[in-house]
Amino acid sequence: MLEKIKSINRNKPYKGRKRTSNFERYFSKPYTENLTGNDSIVFSPAAIYLSRIKWHMEDIEYLPGDKVKLDFFIDDIEFKTVVEIQTFPKTNRLNFELIKREFAGHKMKKLIAKVNVAKKHLKVCERLPEIELNGVKEAFRRVQQLKLQTELKQSDSFALNDILDGIAGKVYREFDEILNRLYTFLDKIGKYKLPKELEFERENIHDVIIEEISALYG
Repeated sequence: MLEKIKSINRNKPYKGRKRTSNFERYFSKPYTENLTGNDSIVFSPAAIYLSRIKWHMEDIEYLPGDKVKLDFFIDDIEFKTVVEIQTFPKTNRLNFELIKREFAGHKMKKLIAKVNVAKKHLKVCERLPEIELNGVKEAFRRVQQLKLQTELKQSDSFALNDILDGIAGKVYREFDEILNRLYTFLDKIGKYKLPKELEFERENIHDVIIEEISALYG
């Protein structure tokens, strides 16, 4: 089901990533879309939504305690997160791991950023434009210029803060769009009863906090 939709999308992010399995078992409430003549093909609302927003879902895993582990690509950047369904409406922030791949000589280099992001206002939205990750990509360009050999942690706060200097607002707006699309996707899976709209208490801390950056070669 999802594989059929992904085969339609020619804008594949990272050529070297592994092929995903069939996701039919993850999505409920099938939707039949008529094609030509007597032909028809069955898609789920979640799979259709992924096709519309042009996300490549690499993996979904349901964990004990109503947790959902998600691994997806937007353009050539991989995003990983774990959503706790029961506490999601009550907690103000969500953790992401972002991975950007590039070649360094003959080796593949992975830049990995662990980011904590504020949730402000989430709403199930049917029609949302494709996200342009200009701020996130600029942040990764700045990380590349650091030529990391090890890792940066919260104790390296000055270096981490410099990465978002002047672009923090843009980066957060992109994450805010990602959060709304992620929330809509969870709603369309059909497994959970989620409010159509959520409002979160504002905090007096940065909307985007980079907690760690590392580089792996392989």
